[in-house]
Amino acid sequence: MKLIAFAGGSGKRFWPLGKISKPKQFLPLFDKKSTFELTFERLIPIYGLYNIFVSTNERYIPMVKSTVPALPTTNIIPEPAMRDVGPAVGLALIKLKKLKIKEPIALLWTDHYIKDVEKYQQALKFAEETVLKQTADFVLLGEDPTFPAQNLGWITIGDKLTDSTYKLAGFEYRPPKEQAEKLFKTKTGLWNTAYLVSTVDKMLAMYKKYATDLYNELLRIYKYLDTPKEAEILQKIYPKVPKIHFDHIIPYNLMNQKTVVLKTKMGWSDPGSLYTYKQTLAEDNKNYIEGQVYTEGLTDSMVINKEPNKLLVTYDLDGMIIVNTKDALLVISKDKVKKLSDIVTKLQKNRKLSKFVD
Repeated sequence: MKLIAFAGGSGKRFWPLGKISKPKQFLPLFDKKSTFELTFERLIPIYGLYNIFVSTNERYIPMVKSTVPALPTTNIIPEPAMRDVGPAVGLALIKLKKLKIKEPIALLWTDHYIKDVEKYQQALKFAEETVLKQTADFVLLGEDPTFPAQNLGWITIGDKLTDSTYKLAGFEYRPPKEQAEKLFKTKTGLWNTAYLVSTVDKMLAMYKKYATDLYNELLRIYKYLDTPKEAEILQKIYPKVPKIHFDHIIPYNLMNQKTVVLKTKMGWSDPGSLYTYKQTLAEDNKNYIEGQVYTEGLTDSMVINKEPNKLLVTYDLDGMIIVNTKDALLVISKDKVKKLSDIVTKLQKNRKLSKFVD
């Protein structure tokens, strides 16, 4: 199986720990290792380095190479511009199509954290074998939830097929509290890891049907891949392709396909925001504290102080995210962290303040 590891996110929701120039997938967040590095540590033992491809923005290529120096340059798929996840996946797919890849492929995301590596590896092998045997054309990996998360995507499941597989019933993205609790209590939902296993041809068929304009632009690029004009054509066409989220091309249309959902228990988490990062590090409404910090009456919060010669003190706070770095201080409630991306975008547009986020 070939694996495409996506590492192109801008990391705005992780500011000020990360910046546009160094997004969260390249930050040493877990035992001084990045989630990008940990992704390779999980995959290489079972698939080898040369079966792994990396899709990333051009500006992040130096970080990819410094993290995995042995990765062939030909296995790096650069995006000349950020055009959302749909185009990024499509570009990677036509690259593998040009290589005449017929075996199963897995779409993976490098900003996730996995506690049980062995179960993760077993899940990928099971999905690969399912596609090879043509038991299903698409296999989605859904994590058995440990609490009714409102800030994650959910897969709703239907009839049970085997001990660990189900029919796909639908999706819920960041459901309200009542719906999240219902999915959790009734065991009708799994956290959506967004890991998908299928084939290049099956996925591109979905692009052709559900994102025709984007598909046609990708075909224009495809004609010039592996030719002297590849870079020129890519720079000319890709920055103008239609922006469309990947979910609207394949995942949300999988109920009409031969799809199974694999239930996993691999300790998956998506630290997609600073609060979900806190949940990964300190579950059950506990606090995560790092650096020179003194607190009293603190609950369900994260306080990080990156300045060793400065003391950060809090008193009687609940559900707060406080991050102090050498050039920025963020104080935001856990309920408002979803607004952080918009705030960073506004800072980027401010000539005086953009230096603090870039």
